[in-house]
Amino acid sequence: MTRAIAHGVATMFRHQRLALILWMWSLVIALAGAAPAIRWFGLAWPVRPQADTMLQAFDFPTYFDLSAYDTSPTWTLAMAAVGGAVLLAFVGGAFMSAATLHVLLGHDDTERTRTLWSRFGRGGGQAFWRSLGVSVINLCAVMLLTGLVLAAAAMAVRPFEDGPSEAAAWLAMVGPLVPAALVVAVLSAVADYARLRVVADPVCGALRAWFSALSFTLRHPLSTTVIWSVFAVMTALVLVASFSWSVTAPTHSTAWLAALVLVQQGVMVARAMIRVGVLGAEASYADARGFALPELPSALVDLLPQQPEFEPERVERLDAGDRVPDEGVDQRPV
Repeated sequence: MTRAIAHGVATMFRHQRLALILWMWSLVIALAGAAPAIRWFGLAWPVRPQADTMLQAFDFPTYFDLSAYDTSPTWTLAMAAVGGAVLLAFVGGAFMSAATLHVLLGHDDTERTRTLWSRFGRGGGQAFWRSLGVSVINLCAVMLLTGLVLAAAAMAVRPFEDGPSEAAAWLAMVGPLVPAALVVAVLSAVADYARLRVVADPVCGALRAWFSALSFTLRHPLSTTVIWSVFAVMTALVLVASFSWSVTAPTHSTAWLAALVLVQQGVMVARAMIRVGVLGAEASYADARGFALPELPSALVDLLPQQPEFEPERVERLDAGDRVPDEGVDQRPV
C-alpha cells in the first residue's frame, strides 16, 4: 500500500502532460456550466447599485440578494446550466478515466510513432462504452447504498436529537454523514478498479468488471480505501486553501482579479495531477495483487499455438547433432 501511494505521487509529476489534458477537460466543463450564468448575471448586475459592494470582497448575502433579478427564474436557469455540465462531466469522465488508465498502463509504449494525444484518444475510445457502463452501475450502487446507510444511521442517532448536551446534537447531525462518506469512498475506489479492469482486459464487460472490482476491494478494504482517501485528502486541502483565499481576496482591481483567476486555474491543475496520481497508485496496487491481468477466454486459449512435444529418442538424436530425416521423404540413394 505504501509503495502504491509513493508510486502514485511520483506519477503525479512524471505525467504532467497527462494532467494538462485533464485540466483542459475541466475547463470545458466549467465553461459549459458557467457561461450561461455569466451571461445572465453580466446583464443584470451592472444596473444594480448593490453590486458595487462586491468590488471590495466577495459576500454571500449580497450575492444571493443580487441573484433575485426581476421576476425571472434566475436560479432555475443557473441550475439547468450546472445540470448540463454535470451530465457532460459524467459522460465525458468515463472517456477521460479510461484514456488516462490506458496511458498509465503503457499499452502503446512500444509504438514510438504514437503521440500522447493519439494514445489517449485510442485508449478512451476502445473502452468508452464499458467505462460508461461502469459509471452507471456505480452511480446506482452509490444512490442505493448511501440511501440505506443514511436511513439506518438516522434511526441509530435519533435518541440523541433531543439530547441536553451540544455534543449529542452534533452527533445527531454529523453522525449519519460519516458512514455515508465511507460508502462513497469505497464505491469510488470500486469504480476506479473496475475501469482499470475494462482497460486492461478488452474482453471484460462492465458488469463483470464492477463486481470483480467490488470483490477485490472487499478483500483488501483497508489498502484500497486508504489509497483513495490519501489523494482525496490532498484534493480537499487544495480546495479548502483556495476557497479560503478566494473569499477574502480583494477584487477591486484588475490585477487582483487576474490573480484570482490564476489561483483558481492552478487549483484545477493540482486537482488534475492528483487524479492522475490516484489512478497511478491504484494501477500499481492492482498490478502488485494481480488484479489487472487480462483474462483470455477459453475459446481463444485453444486457438493459441502449442509448443510441439518431441519424443525422447528424437531429442537425443537432435542433441547428438544427427539430422532427423523428414517424414514422408524417400532417403534412399539415387
